[in-house]
Amino acid sequence: MLQLDWGDEPMQHGDSSGSLAAGRHLPPQPTDDAPPPSALLSRAVAVIGAVIMAYGGVYLARHFALLLLGGWSMSIPQDDGGYLRYLYIEHGAMAAISLAGILLLRWRTGESFGLRWPERAGDIHKAVGIALAVFVVFTAVNYLPNVIGRSPPPLPHPLTLPSIVGWSLFQGGWVGPSEEILFRGLIIGYLAGAFPGSLKFRTLQISWATIISAVLFGLIHVSAGQLWWQNAFHATYACSLGLVYGVWMQRSRSLLAPSLAHNATDLAALLTGWTLGAFLR
Repeated sequence: MLQLDWGDEPMQHGDSSGSLAAGRHLPPQPTDDAPPPSALLSRAVAVIGAVIMAYGGVYLARHFALLLLGGWSMSIPQDDGGYLRYLYIEHGAMAAISLAGILLLRWRTGESFGLRWPERAGDIHKAVGIALAVFVVFTAVNYLPNVIGRSPPPLPHPLTLPSIVGWSLFQGGWVGPSEEILFRGLIIGYLAGAFPGSLKFRTLQISWATIISAVLFGLIHVSAGQLWWQNAFHATYACSLGLVYGVWMQRSRSLLAPSLAHNATDLAALLTGWTLGAFLR
């Protein structure tokens, strides 16, 4: 059964001091599970803050990379090598900005924000396995028309040695930690105080902070250069993976498990694109 837990403490309907016995009556107390208006306002402010962190962190990192490569008003490089250099710098800047935010919040709250080792080593294997299972489902849907029609998809990147090495290292090692520090470290850690509750379905429990972070992760993958159905597919895929990454961040209390799972799915996507693009020709 689906249960909504907002994380608010239930109101007490008794008086241990015996005031009811003395004839004094308590005012009616709310009995529903909905949070009070003051909590709703603070949570709305927290969501706005998380949106600013997500889009602001990406915006600052993007323009830092462009400034370093040639100028603030410079457009993103279109050649494969230039674009790869840009992504390395952008994701490094995004991680640095996110770490700065985490250090500031850690100083105020004392929370770890996932900057610790997992509580159980097995969490890493489970996180990678479940993330790859989600990847297989969405990749099968994405490439099914190509496989049925024997029509090769475009190669994601050139099949040259520098391209293979550079993109494999980026997708298999760099992209996971840099994006997880922002979305699962900073944003979930920031939202956890305002959203202490969770969504429960049978044995599965997902915190509201994880759900909001996953939605933002999906929306950040929407691109103006794609058709609406392509954006819907990519956003749904990214949101689904974001839920997996967030759940294992929540269970392991560490960014290591979601970062390695993120690396695994992105590297698998890269290798799948290269393989199908080459062998369906």
